[in-house]
Parts: sequence; structure tokens; C-alpha cells
Amino acid sequence: SLPFVLASVAVTRSWRDLKVVRWELHLVRGMLALVMLWGFVAAVSVLSLADAYAIFFIAPLIVTAVAVPLLKEHVDWQRWVAIGVGLSGVLWMLQPGGSALNLYGAIGALASAVAYAFASVSVRVMTKTESTVALVFWFLVLLTIFAGLLSIPNWVPIRAHWWVTPKGSTP
Repeated sequence: SLPFVLASVAVTRSWRDLKVVRWELHLVRGMLALVMLWGFVAAVSVLSLADAYAIFFIAPLIVTAVAVPLLKEHVDWQRWVAIGVGLSGVLWMLQPGGSALNLYGAIGALASAVAYAFASVSVRVMTKTESTVALVFWFLVLLTIFAGLLSIPNWVPIRAHWWVTPKGSTP
């Protein structure tokens, strides 16, 4: 996504929109993005995609719950009921006790959902001082840097023969 964001900034000549006012919030959001990515990859490495997403789908519910203490927002009882219904829907999809859910994967998906929720709430705080372009650009830059640094020990370069599809097979 980063090349497309840069292309958009270049075409519109809006380089000054990339200016950062509150670096500390960008760094926190970048770390949350890394936890979100790590958690979801950990989840799908041992869970089915359906189970990983079922757990991750609680993220919007967490966003609402976190917005109350952090943003001082009021959530009426109807929304709390909706959150409860949503949570029960997630539990119904997972059928706890009905199948053996891998704890590592469940914790990864939950960590990903929590990180997503806090990153979403942080955007609300950051829009007071940061432009939308800066939010997107620096999110991508920091995620690239942080994930790149973590990948160095296990990095496997792309081999030339991986680009070639064997005859008779479909990509």
C-alpha cells in the first residue's frame, strides 16, 4: 500500500500533510499494528480461518467498550445489549466446549482484536493533530519497519524459480 500512498501524495503535491505532530502516538499505533499482525498470523497458523475470524470479530465490540474510559464516550444500554448479543454470537460461532480450540491461536486472535481496537481508538485521538495522509503513511511505514526488523532472523529470499509456474499447473 505504501507505494500507492506515496504516489497519491506526489500527484496531489501534499508532502506537507505527512508532517507529524505527535510521534509518540504514531509509534504506539505502529506497535499495535505489529501486535495485530503477529496475533492474526499466529491465530491462522493453528486455527481455521473461520475460528480466527470469529474471535477477531469481537474487535468492534472492544472498540466500543474501550471508547468509554479512554474517550469519555457515553454508551447507552441499547448498545451494551447489542455488544452482548454480538459477543454471544461470537461464542456461538466458536462453540466453546464443542471443539478443542487451540489456546495459542485463540490468544493470538484475541491479541489481534485488542490491538485493533486500541489502534482504532488511537486514530480518533490522533485526528485532532494529524492529517489523514499522515495517519495512513506513518502507519504503513512503521509497520513495515517493525515487521521487517522482526523478520530478519527468519528471512528467506525469494528464489528465481519460484516465479516460474511449472507447465500443466495453474498459479
